[in-house]
Amino acid sequence: MKLITVKEMQEIEKEADKMGHSYQDMMSCAGHGLGVWVDETFGEDELRTVIGLVGAGNNGGDTIVALDYLQSRGWYAYAYLVKPRDEGDRLIDQFTQHGGILLKAAEDSDFQALEEHLQQSSVLLDGVLGTGIKLPLKPDVARVLQWVKNFLFAYEAVSNPLCDVRVVCHPHVIAVDCPSGVDCDSGEAAAECLPAEATLCMSAVKTGLVKFPAFQWVGRLVTVDIGLPENLTAEKQIKRQVVDREMVKAI
Repeated sequence: MKLITVKEMQEIEKEADKMGHSYQDMMSCAGHGLGVWVDETFGEDELRTVIGLVGAGNNGGDTIVALDYLQSRGWYAYAYLVKPRDEGDRLIDQFTQHGGILLKAAEDSDFQALEEHLQQSSVLLDGVLGTGIKLPLKPDVARVLQWVKNFLFAYEAVSNPLCDVRVVCHPHVIAVDCPSGVDCDSGEAAAECLPAEATLCMSAVKTGLVKFPAFQWVGRLVTVDIGLPENLTAEKQIKRQVVDREMVKAI
């Protein structure tokens, strides 16, 4: 797995776009790869229901594409718009035309709809924010993420004198490219970040994800092919690799 900075990734995408592999093509490949991984990893779960926290940017687009793919595989899919997307968004239109359910944070002030659908979901896709964020988070996004984080870490006391606690069951949390609220260069992380079981990085791992404190939120790191053309100059210049089990074993 290559290890790159946010700027390096932007240069790679820019070069790919000039070579004819458009940003829309990259998003389509990324979302499809994300959906395939989720289906292969959790498709045997009894509860095949997925909810995506969707932002206004590319990560939100990746998430919608993945949700659309998953419903084509027999999943029940919900998209929760944390931030509004452009009017007439083609991805949203396609998702809803195929039977996907669209929910909006702007119409869910008490989070009742979000809570209801989180309780029914086996997988949660975190696609609110991407690699270009600046901390601190804006209040509207921070409020949603904090509420979800509280939901995930809800505790239920059992009746014994020691007041032991157990975690209420919650969905598998999968971060799209990065956990929302992580600075993908510095590794700084907002307090509202959702702890992911896995982070599916688009094409390569961003340097901030293997730095603390961000590293404690990413879970398992997985890369997704976004269909980049071969022999991109900007990509060939990157020599850094993530040290993983396979690399160490090979050495």
